[in-house]
Amino acid sequence: MIQGRLAQLGEHHVRNVGVGGSNPLPSIINMLKIYKYKKSPVLYVFAAAVVLFLGISVAPKISFGAEKVLRASDNRIVSFKQMIDDIKRVNIVFVGEFHDNEDHHRYQLNIIKALSDAGIPAAVGLEMFASDFQKDLDMWVSKDISLNDFLEVYNNNWLYSWSLYRDIFLHARDNNIPMVGLNVLRTITQKVSIYGISSLTNEEISALPPDLICEIDSKAIDILKSVYQSHNKENFIYFCEAQAIWDKAMAMNIMKFIEKNPEGLLVVLAGTGHSMKFGIPYQIRKNSGFFYRVIIPDVPIRDREITAQYADYIILK
Repeated sequence: MIQGRLAQLGEHHVRNVGVGGSNPLPSIINMLKIYKYKKSPVLYVFAAAVVLFLGISVAPKISFGAEKVLRASDNRIVSFKQMIDDIKRVNIVFVGEFHDNEDHHRYQLNIIKALSDAGIPAAVGLEMFASDFQKDLDMWVSKDISLNDFLEVYNNNWLYSWSLYRDIFLHARDNNIPMVGLNVLRTITQKVSIYGISSLTNEEISALPPDLICEIDSKAIDILKSVYQSHNKENFIYFCEAQAIWDKAMAMNIMKFIEKNPEGLLVVLAGTGHSMKFGIPYQIRKNSGFFYRVIIPDVPIRDREITAQYADYIILK
């Protein structure tokens, strides 16, 4: 088995190596400044967990010019083409990322291009956009919105630099590849992370999937609890409820797209925590018969092994 393949837990999760630093604290503080809740201790708790589940890089920058791939089912190294030949047969391909890692976005784009070259009518699903902004994504692909106007929409949806995702968005626009917003409005998950699901209005709840309780695969709970072991149960439950909203809402929107496009394939770009089998795929497996594959980057995990229970393929350093 390959030892140590998920984002390392605890304080090391929060280091932003995009700027080459080694101190984990600044990225948490910067994140809280962005959310403008710096004085809230609950948000400090939430930020640390968001870093894990939304994906902040904790490893030095590496190059995926020629991807080497580990197939988790038999722990064998396979070619990039072998992986593509497998994933092109399913309904959904989850491709995990650390949001601030350029190399992760590069191999995501390589996968999208390879599927297109294989004649697969693939679309791109985005954690980065709420489904409320689907019209803007459609206008982007059809070239009915200017770059400047679209950047305003992008920045309203996502905190990370456009430069990290630019090539993926431009490739979709140039090749008329549909892009699908999967997420809920950021204001909803922020509110739940602080006050819990009970704080949502009837109008807010009506736009969400049913049964939004803290129900996450046991493997995810183990990881979350290792981060939150020093915090009180109430705060953990609030984060868990926000996580349920993310994963269940994105799963719901993925399933809606596949139901309308049964012959197509959706490449889902999302943080590594959401992409692993205990995240969004767990909700897909529980609520549909759709087939999927999970691809994640090679990242460290504390006292754990990457096996087929987490992912199907790992892009190696």
